[in-house]
Amino acid sequence: MIKRPLRFLTLMLASITLPIHAQDRAGNNTAGEWRPTHYEIFDQWDSVCDQRGSENTIEQRCYIRYVDVYSDSPKFGAVFLFVTPEKSGHKIEVGFERGTRYKDQGFQLEINGTQIWAMPEKCLRTKSCVLTGDNAAEFIAKAQENENTFLVQRFTDRYKQSHTLNWDINTFLSALSDFETQTKIRALR
Repeated sequence: MIKRPLRFLTLMLASITLPIHAQDRAGNNTAGEWRPTHYEIFDQWDSVCDQRGSENTIEQRCYIRYVDVYSDSPKFGAVFLFVTPEKSGHKIEVGFERGTRYKDQGFQLEINGTQIWAMPEKCLRTKSCVLTGDNAAEFIAKAQENENTFLVQRFTDRYKQSHTLNWDINTFLSALSDFETQTKIRALR
């Protein structure tokens, strides 16, 4: 479990480093421009909505995020996952540290150690991965099909340390339900 101050710092750093989530209209990293309008925590999953703009033009957004700091300084390492609404579905963005090497079946949904979904292989060879359309829909559907599902990640970091992360999908589904409600309230689809 991550200590609250470290988690807060990590979330702030993640919001600054994600261009899609932290830029102003000119492309500058100014996360402070966004004001929170909704924030619910579901274990490590956060369901967040915020807005920016003036009285005449309000821009709103909602997203789910998970930031896992698996190694503190000086060998800092983190993995993040963001879910945002698309016109007909979801966009799922996963990011990890440069030099991360996922093992075979290194990023998958599992039930009792049995794989039910795997991240497309090409996504695991870059610094980040974006799933949309059918790929994102399949992830969401598989996550919703079964209780006791975990998103399991097995990898070696840039310092050659092995890690296994197990993210509880039941709490993701609670965050997803909240996110869908908030997205509908704000008419973001």
